[in-house]
Amino acid sequence: AMGENPVTPSAIENRIRYQRAIQRATSGRLVAMAKPTLAVVHGPAAGAGFALALACDLGIMARPAFFLSAFSSVGLSGDFGVGWLLTRLISGARARETMFLSDRISSDRALEIGLANWVCEADDLQDQASAIARRLASAPPKALSYMKEHLNSALSTDFGTYMDYEVACHLDCSTTADHLEGVTAFAEKRTPVFSGR
Repeated sequence: AMGENPVTPSAIENRIRYQRAIQRATSGRLVAMAKPTLAVVHGPAAGAGFALALACDLGIMARPAFFLSAFSSVGLSGDFGVGWLLTRLISGARARETMFLSDRISSDRALEIGLANWVCEADDLQDQASAIARRLASAPPKALSYMKEHLNSALSTDFGTYMDYEVACHLDCSTTADHLEGVTAFAEKRTPVFSGR
């Protein structure tokens, strides 16, 4: 028909390649990153913003903030790994409810169902987020990296394989200066100071 702009198969393939690259560079990188990540949500996080917040390991939200999948309300199926992330964070039934109905999820509700770890007043968000980030930054990096790897693989690895790899990582950590520092600090009843070695 006159005025239509036909989309060629090569144009569609180019859009798919581009979107895949963007998603792997954002959600994919957050999930795969060897360090823990923290989503700090101060306002609405909808669609891809919602998925990016879920791709982080931990999340803190200000009380006026909310999540919204939004995809079904605009005729889309979801992107940036939202369904995969939701299914791992909350029950399958809650993930389906969130995707199919696109209801707004308040920060308090997000905390209640497991989509956020902490909720605070907006004026306290930056200070509380900074305190959490400092705690993560002062933790032993090798141990946290292995922990994140284990947690990411837990739902896709059989238990025996998981434990075999877990013990190898645990023993690898036991040879670090950070492990010695942690044990020494515990014995001396002081806060450990980890060096990343």
